[in-house]
Formats: sequence, structure tokens, C-alpha cells
Amino acid sequence: MKLVGFMQIYNESSHGNLKRCLESMVNYCDEIVIYDDGSTDDSVDVARQFTPLVIEGKHNDFSNELFHKQKLLEFALSRNPDWIFWMDADEVLEKKGEEGGLRYLCHTAGNYDSFAFQEINLWRCHNYYRLDNQYNDGVFCRLWKNNGQLKMNTVKGLHHRQAPLGLTNEGVTDLKVLHYGFASDDSIVRKYLTYKAHGQSGWALHRLIDERTLYVREVDYSWFKERPAKVNPNDIYKIPIAAKIPAHQQETL
Repeated sequence: MKLVGFMQIYNESSHGNLKRCLESMVNYCDEIVIYDDGSTDDSVDVARQFTPLVIEGKHNDFSNELFHKQKLLEFALSRNPDWIFWMDADEVLEKKGEEGGLRYLCHTAGNYDSFAFQEINLWRCHNYYRLDNQYNDGVFCRLWKNNGQLKMNTVKGLHHRQAPLGLTNEGVTDLKVLHYGFASDDSIVRKYLTYKAHGQSGWALHRLIDERTLYVREVDYSWFKERPAKVNPNDIYKIPIAAKIPAHQQETL
């Protein structure tokens, strides 16, 4: 059984994400394919430390991400995988998935040709994850069987479905994906400004900095390969994240 990892990146090395993700993926993937969106840091060099299978794009064009993912999917399929597993560079599969759980899922899939995973959004630290404002509702189809029918729905814009067309029988696993994209104030501010610059607005943008309904829960430390040091939530959440962004760069909540 051949499992190929699937990842699209842009400047994820300088953001502190790429090495962490790849150090995890090499433990359960037979190969990893990567599309780089014209990174200006050392992301390509770091990626090539883990895999030679890197496509180097020329421009950071977030609105065309699904067109780039189609190129990456074609590349992944050329490696003759049985299964493809999609991860973003600011994510990590939980420990039991890394240590055999994901490959066991592939071996025991039965009639399923895909699986969805719950995303755990770490919020402003590595010890708490956010539940309010739909932050705990994300369940995404990440594991795809090579059934000969896979093709991305190549449309422009942000936050469209990231899984390919052609999948017909999706299961849901209890394996978790840990998302570090909101795990520091700097990451949240950067994400807010990036999405705003690419034309996102309204609730989808506001919720990145709106903590008026903030509800967090302590993580299950068994999810982590290395246990995070505990922090005091009163120290983390005392200053609202919105205060970190100049008023002239914010939309009105």
C-alpha cells in the first residue's frame, strides 16, 4: 500500500510551520509531493530536505490555489499511489495517526474511498483550542483513494472545497488534525491581513479577530508527540487579538 502526502506551501518555513509538518509526515507517508507558490524564504530548500518531489511555482496567487492543486494532484497521481493524504503546512496529524493510525485506516477502509478528519484549531497557544464561532465545526475530507476519477474543481477564490471531485463514499475518522494557524497572535494577525488583502470580508474575515464569544478548552495532551509546556490562559487571553491590529487595517466588527 503506497501513501503519498500532498501539500501546497508559501513561505511556511519563515512562519515556523514547514519543518514541523514534514518531520511528522515522513513517518507515515511513502512519498510527499509539494507545490510551492513562489516562496521568497527558504521553504523550497527545507522541503527538499524531506522530498525531491517539489513543483516550484512562480507567483503567490492565493485566489488560484485550486488550479495549482490540480497540477499537484496530477503529479501525485503520476507516483501511482493507493491513497493520497492532504495536509497544510501549518497542521500536524495527531500522534496516534502518525504512529500507525493513518496507515491502518487505509488498510481497513473497506468500501470507503475517502475519509474526513476533524480539525482542532489551537488558539493563541498550544494548550487550548477554540470551540465558539464555528471553530470546532471543521471536518475536512483529507484522505483520498486513487480510484481513477480524482480531479480538482478548478474555480477561483478563497476557501472552496479542497478535496477532489470523483469521490463517492466518504467516511469519518476519529483521528484529529492539529491546526497551528491560529496558535500565536502573530499567526492570526498575518492570516487576517492576508485574507483581507485577497478580498475576503464580512463574517468569514471578522471571526479571525472577534473574541466576543471566545470559548476555549484545554487540549488532550495525548494528541501531541511532544507535550506542550502548560500556560496560564489568563496570561494568553487578557488582551483581545483585535487590539493587535491597527484600527485603520480592521473592518468594523
